[in-house]
Amino acid sequence: MSKPKFVLIGDNKDALYHPLHHVKDSITSILTHVELDIYERNEFDDSFQAYQGLLMYVDAWEKTLQPKSMAALLTYIANGGAMICLHNGISFQANDEYAQLVGAVFTGHPPYQTVNYKMVKEHPITNGLLDFQMEEELYEFEFDPFVQLDILVECSNGEKTMPAVWWRKYGLGKIIYIAPGHDDQSFQNPTLQRLIVNSVNWCLRKEDGQ
Repeated sequence: MSKPKFVLIGDNKDALYHPLHHVKDSITSILTHVELDIYERNEFDDSFQAYQGLLMYVDAWEKTLQPKSMAALLTYIANGGAMICLHNGISFQANDEYAQLVGAVFTGHPPYQTVNYKMVKEHPITNGLLDFQMEEELYEFEFDPFVQLDILVECSNGEKTMPAVWWRKYGLGKIIYIAPGHDDQSFQNPTLQRLIVNSVNWCLRKEDGQ
């Protein structure tokens, strides 16, 4: 039986803070139950229809997608595709459409530090997971008031509390955002690994309509 096909998308040459080559081996080792292709690109086309899900690790804070490329991504998800954004995978926010798709805009983060993560809702993505702690960047966001997000995990450094994992529907598809994932060390955390595996597995569940 063939494995489901996902694609991991990121930057190397143009990545300012999070080059894909620093984390791709760790992400690949987490997702041994899927066939994972690696794409170093910042544009989208109809070829992505062949995949059951996209894992976004693009570092492109000031880049904009061409209208045709943005339309291909929106169409893919609206028709039932799935997108899991890891950490800086939110970064195409220079595109209003992309910011609305994910549901938030990154606004900054305090220094790399110990961050506490709390499960705030039972869901297939958080199934069997307990609260945890790790060294990470605590990402801060401005949220789109017109987009309904289902927040599953929150994080705090004792001063600020922010959503850390959420998902939303878009047409027939799903978008999941997972905030931790700054570097290779982050992806060694077993709870983060399980969050990613659970997210991929849930993206493959089409029958529940969620």
